[in-house]
Amino acid sequence: MAKRILVVDDDKDIVERYKVALVKEGYDVLCAYSGKEGLEVLKNNPVDLVILDLKMPQMSGEKFLKELSKDPNFRDVKVLVKSSYLYKFKRKRTKEGEWVEEPILTRIAKKAKKYKEDIKMVEKRRHDRYTETDPYPNLTLGYLAKVLVDEVKEILGEK
Repeated sequence: MAKRILVVDDDKDIVERYKVALVKEGYDVLCAYSGKEGLEVLKNNPVDLVILDLKMPQMSGEKFLKELSKDPNFRDVKVLVKSSYLYKFKRKRTKEGEWVEEPILTRIAKKAKKYKEDIKMVEKRRHDRYTETDPYPNLTLGYLAKVLVDEVKEILGEK
């Protein structure tokens, strides 16, 4: 049975990019576009991991985590926190589960070299983007999705 992941982010483009990348890797993906919607989805759908944006209107990611921690049914749910904040964070364990905080732009910068073997690969991806064969049309979002998949596999013990 595929592991189920809930993506909670108010940016529909990012949610879609994450979903495409994760489904391609065999995960069952649920989506919510606000913290409140994410909590509602969780009530009826057990998940193995929540991918959470910190900065959202109405209910922030921090508020979502507080609400999540109040419910004993969700104490074992792992949470991957994503943020564009340009701060340094460290991996830490909380009662909500594995909470990995690191600014996404920093993660992209660290891992981009790993996935960017040479200029030819980049040129091919650009060409593919214009011919609609690239599953990640925006190069930056493509790296973002690849980094995310790697993190998900690590957190779920698949790497």
